[in-house]
Amino acid sequence: MKARASLLLCLLAFPATAQQILSVVETGGDNEPTDTIVAQWTGQTFPVSVAGEPTPESSVGENHTVGTFGDRAPAFVDRNHRYINSTSALNPPDPPVDIPPYLLDRPYIMAGNDNRDNANYRIDVTVDRAARVYLLIDNRLSDGNNADPPTFGPVAMAWILEENWAPMATGSNRLGDTALPDELAIDEGANDDIQQWYSVYYKDVAAGVFSLRQPDNAGRNMYGVVVGPLPAITDPIQVFGAQPPAIAFGEKAVLNWQIDAGATVATIDNGIGDVKPRTNASGAGSIEVSPTATTAYTLTVNTPGGNETATVTVTLKLLASFTATPGA
Repeated sequence: MKARASLLLCLLAFPATAQQILSVVETGGDNEPTDTIVAQWTGQTFPVSVAGEPTPESSVGENHTVGTFGDRAPAFVDRNHRYINSTSALNPPDPPVDIPPYLLDRPYIMAGNDNRDNANYRIDVTVDRAARVYLLIDNRLSDGNNADPPTFGPVAMAWILEENWAPMATGSNRLGDTALPDELAIDEGANDDIQQWYSVYYKDVAAGVFSLRQPDNAGRNMYGVVVGPLPAITDPIQVFGAQPPAIAFGEKAVLNWQIDAGATVATIDNGIGDVKPRTNASGAGSIEVSPTATTAYTLTVNTPGGNETATVTVTLKLLASFTATPGA
């Protein structure tokens, strides 16, 4: 199943061929007296409020402009931690593990590391076209073990599994193992020394709004976000998702899709029917739904080169909220 959601991210000075992040809206973040910088992204400029953050050279009052992702790119707005090629480090592993090429020179988001333990944290990102989004997640999630991939669970970023994020596995890790996620080195002191490792997970999304949720990573590091183009795809259906994937009774979800622009047929079942009129010239489209029960929606697309179906489920929550008041 190609369940894919959408992203929320201001026009940047990128070439027309580069992925454009339109806006980033952060909620549930920390609001510290001395460091109130919200999430920033490539092309954005913000004033430095703490010396040495986000780079060791940063001075209070000067401006920092977020560049693209790469060797020594600062990871957070409120630390001087940075991503680093292991070949740039003083103590590189053997064999070396450099930043995977699919991440290089891509737009990315810098959040606050202090948000790593905020249960209500959320980033809504908007992109102007279908994209592949990469999440960079601290290996120590849940089990504290830096030597293997993060361990997801009920209180450890369970939404990664629920929303069908997948490991990016090209063998770019310390073991050279294509069965494990790719890894990135983290230089926490900005002194060319490697202290931590992140694993890479990805999800393909349609143009529009996409939500990222709580890190569940107290005492460790906040996740990173990199946005890249979709790989070359010839499939009739490239992205089909629902945002949000679970709703309360009476609420609405949005079905999003990215299909072959040359499709001759594009339909969704459960009473929706023909969605070609809702699909633009580049193959992107969306529609609101408000099911009264958990419903699986199947998109069927026919093209001159082949046909395909994909299914996404909108889950109806049994209980939207519950509160209790002590008796008098």
